[in-house]
Formats: sequence, structure tokens, C-alpha cells
Amino acid sequence: MKLKCIIATIFLIPIFIFAQNPTMKPETLWQLGRVALEDVSPNGKAVIYTVTRFNLEKAKGQSDIYAIDYDGDIAKQLTQTEESEDNVRVRPDGKKIGFLRDGLLHEMDLDGSNAIKISDVEMNGFDYSPTGKKILYIADVKYFKDTKDLYPTLPNAKIKIIDGLMYRHWKSWDDYKRSNIFVADYEDGRVGESKNIMNEPFDSPLQPMGGMEQIAWSKNGKYIAYSCKKANGTAAAISTNSDVFLYNIENGFTKNISEKNLGYDMNPTFAPNGRYIVYNSMKTPGYEADKNRMMIYDIDLNVSTDLTERYDRDSEGMTWSNDGKEIYFISHGDGTQHIWSM
Repeated sequence: MKLKCIIATIFLIPIFIFAQNPTMKPETLWQLGRVALEDVSPNGKAVIYTVTRFNLEKAKGQSDIYAIDYDGDIAKQLTQTEESEDNVRVRPDGKKIGFLRDGLLHEMDLDGSNAIKISDVEMNGFDYSPTGKKILYIADVKYFKDTKDLYPTLPNAKIKIIDGLMYRHWKSWDDYKRSNIFVADYEDGRVGESKNIMNEPFDSPLQPMGGMEQIAWSKNGKYIAYSCKKANGTAAAISTNSDVFLYNIENGFTKNISEKNLGYDMNPTFAPNGRYIVYNSMKTPGYEADKNRMMIYDIDLNVSTDLTERYDRDSEGMTWSNDGKEIYFISHGDGTQHIWSM
């Protein structure tokens, strides 16, 4: 196993703004569009990204989709609506772009034309299967009773009944719902009936900041791997014991592949051959700032191995090379973030 640094990126303050406005204000920063990489086309020739701009008067952000050729040609804006678009995915056949517009699944041509809504289901995220025959999506399911459910004769009550921890995580209140993963058949813009592959009162991805990076398809479309902490209330508040679960599309069986580790386990990514999964893992229970290790799980042998046992820094954002012979990841140190290959 060899490690090598291939790119170092440094966080730079936009000095041109300082030059124009030496009295930098928060309002100046809010004028900048926030760029987020969304996807790369299957042929590798185009990069799809979103730009989010904020309206201070409305206290609201709005995102549009852009595309640019990999050689850095002029970027093209693909959407320009009052709604926000995010979670953009190029369809595996490369013929359409799928995206969420205010939570509803849409598709459009590669040039941004012929955008249509293809589902009325409210989603928090989605992804095509690599085979293009199914989609998975995450949606909220209400598992717990709120004040109006408990006291229907008081419909205008604006109070919360709290009897345990995790009623609030940073700025997010418990909404009595949990994010579950659904799978549906898909064919050329038509979404079939969906199935909840979890059916449990637990969140995947993890709240409050987890996203679609915590859920992954295998390349053959046979498996879905996802991150989940199977605890609620006070038990969830004092535990970091999340795990990576492997769901078999064909038989509906779910397996915990990181059960022996009692710290965080998340962010699974399948190797191109479908046999291996790399995922992040923190060893120490309850320690949220532990070293973020890179584990590799062998599906055939049911064994996990620490690839970074002799590496003393975090490993994040793992991505396999197309031939499956290298793993790219991000690691930081000395005030910079570097892209490494293993």
C-alpha cells in the first residue's frame, strides 16, 4: 500500500474584495455565490454544479444549476427559476439530468431544456442506480406523536412536550419524523411504486448535517449501503455508535457490517467490482473528534480492515478510481487540505 499526495489546496481569502472594500462587512460575503459540485457526466466531459445566492431581505437562498466542460470552457446556466434546484445527478445513460426542485424530482435535457416533474413525492435527496433501472430517495416519515396528536382538542397549541434529550440538535428541533430510504423502479422518466427499505424510527443519513454521501449504490445495483445510528432520545444524545448497513435489493436482507465498532461509522463507497466498500470509522465511543479512519470491508469474507492504521491524520471523501486500483481521499494538515491516493 502506497500513499501519495497529488494535489494540495489552500483556503484563500478573496483579496480582490478587500482591495475594493477595505471595510469588509458580512453583507459583502453574502453577495458571493456559493458553489457546490453536484456530479460529473458519465463520459467525463462535463461538470455539473450549483450556485446558491442569498437574499438578505427575504432571508432566503436560491440555487441554480450550471454545467461546464472539463477543459474549463464557458459555463452555461441550465436553470433560472424562482425555485431552488439541488441534488443534481446525470442519468447513467448520459441522456438526462435529474434534480430536485424544491424537493420534487425533475428531469431535463443536458442543455437545460424540457424540464419536467416526474414525481410528486417530496424528497430530501435521491440517486439513480448505476444500472439506471431504479432510484433511491430519502424522505421523512412521522414516527412519533407531537402535541397536536396527543391533544387533538388543542389544535392551536404552540408548545413542545419534552421528556428526554435530543429534542434539539444545534439549530434543528426534533420534528417527530425520521429520514428513511426508499427504493423505486425507474424507466425513462417514469417512477414506479416505492418501498421503504428501513421502516424504522431512525435517521439515514445522520442528522443534522448528513447528506447523500452517507448512502451508496453498488455498481451492479444489487446493494445499497447506508449510515444510521439506531438510537433515539437520550440514548442517541450520548452515543456516537452509528453503523454502516448493507441492504440486499434481491432478498430484502439488511446486514450491519460495522457492528463491532462502537464509534462513528459512515460514508460508504463501493469499489467498481462490487466486492469492497470503504467507509469512515472513529474507534473511540463517545469521542466525536477521534481520528477518522478509512476502513475497507470485504463483502465475500465479511471482514473489515483499517487501511490507515499507520496514517495519523483523518481520511475523508473517499472515491475509487475507475479501475478500482486506487482510492482517492482528502486529508488535512498544516492549514491545508490535500487530495491523496492510496
